Amino acid sequence: MKKPKSHREPVLVSLRLNSDEPYDTLKVQVLTKISASLNPKTLDFEHYTILYNIPRVVSKPGIPVPDESAYNFMIERILKIKNLDTVNLHIESKTLEDESDKENDEGAEDEGASKKKKKLASKVFRPYFVII
Repeated sequence: MKKPKSHREPVLVSLRLNSDEPYDTLKVQVLTKISASLNPKTLDFEHYTILYNIPRVVSKPGIPVPDESAYNFMIERILKIKNLDTVNLHIESKTLEDESDKENDEGAEDEGASKKKKKLASKVFRPYFVII
């Protein structure tokens, strides 16, 4: 079960990429930082939501970066800004679809059956994304 947002601890990590790097490079770099910081059991890019915000340009919580076209739009926007120091990425684990918070599950044989739930990372991963 995920912790409420007020009880999560952020993990701050720096990430440096050139503006001409492809989307796949961003994915690999983000997964590397997640693996090093949170050490999840399974590492899949689809298990995380990525939002970006640019200080004084794009407010928090930010704009999602779900695919390559959104990434290219982000890069275009970043390159138009002069004297930009950082772009903040907010990466948070998604809840898995097969998890259920219901008390009465149809699949349970008896009321006292214990249910195993997959444990998700309870930390919010927030790298600083620097475009050069």
